[in-house]
Amino acid sequence: MITFLGFPYFHHQNDCEKRYALKGWKSHLEKEGFAVLRGVLSPEDTETAIDLLWSSLEKEAQGALSRENVATWNNWKLDRRGEYLK
Repeated sequence: MITFLGFPYFHHQNDCEKRYALKGWKSHLEKEGFAVLRGVLSPEDTETAIDLLWSSLEKEAQGALSRENVATWNNWKLDRRGEYLK
């Protein structure tokens, strides 16, 4: 585990190290409500997940947020769980 942007970042470099490096992610998830796990999704699945996230946020923001317009990124807020705050 390393820290990235102030958050624990659970990762593995190969299958032999996987169990050790990922140790602790479940307790972090239970305590904080999220865990960052590197290498869980394929690059294609990652792109799909990012697109789904942006699509959901843009829909909830009703035009106040656009992934294509950085100037709109301060027009919305998320709570700790990633829920859009109106």
